Amino acid sequence: MPYYLRTITAAGTTAYDATPCASIEAAMTTACAALRYGATDAWVDDENGQKVADFEAIKKYCGVGKPSN
Repeated sequence: MPYYLRTITAAGTTAYDATPCASIEAAMTTACAALRYGATDAWVDDENGQKVADFEAIKKYCGVGKPSN
């Protein structure tokens, strides 16, 4: 099943990545880069447009907000 990354940039633009990812994890890995560049929201949709990962899940996956050692 393909998964699609959706993001909202710091400028407020909604971006719909048309490139399908093979897994939720692959889509969230792609989202990590978007977060580093200032995305203010991100989520992953399945092929039916249903949200399967929200911003909090992506931030947790990417380690955003964890204290550095």
